[in-house]
Amino acid sequence: MKITAVLADAVAVAEGKLYVHGGGWHLVQSAHLPAVIPNLGVGIIIDFAPGELSRLHRFALRIRDAGGQLVPLAHDKGDNDQDTKESDEIVGEFSTAEPGDDAVVAGAALAFAFNIQRVTLDQDTRYELEIAIDEEVRERLRLEVQLVQPDTD
Repeated sequence: MKITAVLADAVAVAEGKLYVHGGGWHLVQSAHLPAVIPNLGVGIIIDFAPGELSRLHRFALRIRDAGGQLVPLAHDKGDNDQDTKESDEIVGEFSTAEPGDDAVVAGAALAFAFNIQRVTLDQDTRYELEIAIDEEVRERLRLEVQLVQPDTD
C-alpha cells in the first residue's frame, strides 16, 4: 500500500480523480494565536497491491501538536453541509473490491478528499497530520504555524 497525500485549501473527488485547489502547502502564517484555518483540505490517493484488495479497511485522520496531543477537528457528519461534529479524529471504512476480484484486478487506486472546517492551532510550532490505515500510521504531513507581524500600513 502506497499513500500519496497533500494539504490544500480545498479538495474533491469526482469520477475517481482527485481535484486539488490551492494545494501543496504546509505553513500557516498568522498575526495572532490561535491560528484558524477556515478550510483544511486533505487529498489522499491510496495505491493497493493485489493482496490488499477485497477486504474492508479502516482509516483515521488526526492532527497532533508538538507534544503529541490531538487537535480537535470539525467535519461534515452527513449530507447536510451545515451539519458538523467535532472529534479528535476523522474515522471511517472503505473497501477496494468485492471478494474474489483479486484474480482479475492487478492493483487498484482510490482517491479520498477531506475538507476539515475551522482547524484551530493554538501554538507557534510544528504539527503533524497523521493518516492511519488499519490502525497503522502510513503517512505524516507537516503543518507549521508561524507568527508574523501584522501590516501597519
